[in-house]
Amino acid sequence: MSIFGAMFSGVSGLDAYGQSMGTISDNISNMNTIGYKRTETRFSTLVTTPASANTYSPGGVQSRTSQRIDAQGLMQSSAAPTDIGIIGSGFFVVNEISSPTATSGQYQYTRAGAFEADKNGNLRNTAGKYLQGWPIDVDGNIPSNRSDLTALETVNISGLTGTASATTTVSVRANLQGSQTVTKVGPQDASTINPATGDTVLGGGLVDGDVFRIVSGSADATFTYNATPSSTQFSTLNELAALINAVDGLKAAVAGSSPAILTVTGDPANDLVLSEVTNTPGADLFTSVGTTTATYAPGASATNMASNTVTPDFERSVQVFDSKGGSRTVTMGFLKSQFANTWYAEVYVEPSTDTTGLTNGIIASGTVKFNSDGTMDLGNTTTALKNSISIAWAPGLGLAAQSITIDWGTDKTADGLSQFDSASQLIAFDVNGALFGSLSSVNINEQGVVVANFDNGITKNLYKLPLATFTNANGLQAKTGNAFISTDDSGDFNLQEAGVGGAGLVASSSLEASTVDLAEEFTNMIITQRAFSASARIITTADEMLEELIRLKR
Repeated sequence: MSIFGAMFSGVSGLDAYGQSMGTISDNISNMNTIGYKRTETRFSTLVTTPASANTYSPGGVQSRTSQRIDAQGLMQSSAAPTDIGIIGSGFFVVNEISSPTATSGQYQYTRAGAFEADKNGNLRNTAGKYLQGWPIDVDGNIPSNRSDLTALETVNISGLTGTASATTTVSVRANLQGSQTVTKVGPQDASTINPATGDTVLGGGLVDGDVFRIVSGSADATFTYNATPSSTQFSTLNELAALINAVDGLKAAVAGSSPAILTVTGDPANDLVLSEVTNTPGADLFTSVGTTTATYAPGASATNMASNTVTPDFERSVQVFDSKGGSRTVTMGFLKSQFANTWYAEVYVEPSTDTTGLTNGIIASGTVKFNSDGTMDLGNTTTALKNSISIAWAPGLGLAAQSITIDWGTDKTADGLSQFDSASQLIAFDVNGALFGSLSSVNINEQGVVVANFDNGITKNLYKLPLATFTNANGLQAKTGNAFISTDDSGDFNLQEAGVGGAGLVASSSLEASTVDLAEEFTNMIITQRAFSASARIITTADEMLEELIRLKR
């Protein structure tokens, strides 16, 4: 009978709206729960097939609850550096225990990011779920198998007592005065011949085809006498001087008359070697044939800047940091060369006893070249100065060997070392590395990297937080503690780095608020209450009708 059906329909209404009131009460009670996702109730009809077209068989209503897990809550600022939220669709990976194994602990997913360290330094949220992350190795890499949950570790920020960082680069901004007087000329030899005519015209013992050779460092050239004028051979001292001056690394000048004197100057850093090739033109021109010793040589204490035997035209020191965070002094000395746009440079450790196996602590030496506009000519600067410089510290210091690269600036620009006609000066320098420092704070950036900050300015990346995504996040199954586990409806998890694949970014020092709208919940409560009362009225009315039906028998 339809009266009984009506009563049962009312009962289904009581059950459905009672369920709805339950979801509303949960929503309201969790309106301040971090990362809580609102649950809503939807209703559908229960239909029974009537026996004929002339009858009606009431069915009632059924309720179905669903949690809007994919809804984005508002981000709220927090003062705690380990409070984090997600702007996007990802979830933090957590575990019930701090040391999960293959047989213990359950991996879960949450948006509740109020994490703080427990007594062991493990980060856990207010529900006691432990935050999981990929450990970052010394090279800054995370595990390659990023789809394996066992590659994750509980994020731990204890044991970071302090750290130091050895210097690896030194950037220099300095100017070397272009008009600096040359204070150290190279080795010299001079002609003493008295030309027959009293000027610079040669003759006497020289015959056509006489050849001699001059070598000084990379400069290596031969010169041929011919009484007949030629562009490649010499017949006068002035012609010979012109040919010598055309060789990079050699200089020549003619002075006086009766006799006229030809002076040849080589590279200060190398010996000047005169030798005969054909006949004896050298002996006819110069006082002696042989080697004239270099006046500047970085490889010997008697002729280098590091020993202070040769006074640098410009010298400055910088502090670098060793493997233990100690401070060491590295000095750069510069000496103007008589060759255009060329300076000799030495880089040396002071005191030299801090190093081993080096002449006066010199760790690099060579020539620094400039272009005609005063900018750096890196292409012709000595390779040893540009490459990584290795320093072997004295064994007694107990330090690891280290390599330092000096950044002299960009080729053909004046952003580093330059040569303009103003006073030589060190404008600025930048040295990486740092002294020993203690842990000052830990924070998590928007890429999900857990960063340790030390009071010496060093930062160290500890972990990278994966963000789990699902094909259907609303299909996740809720667990106690505002966390979820995957189901067949949600699909398998996919671990992503923050900012990749729609996972979203991590909002540091922020928390995601509940998605509950209190005004909407109160409105739904009133509607649900009225619907519940109406369903109850169906039952009482049907009961009165049955009572009337029973009276008919009386």
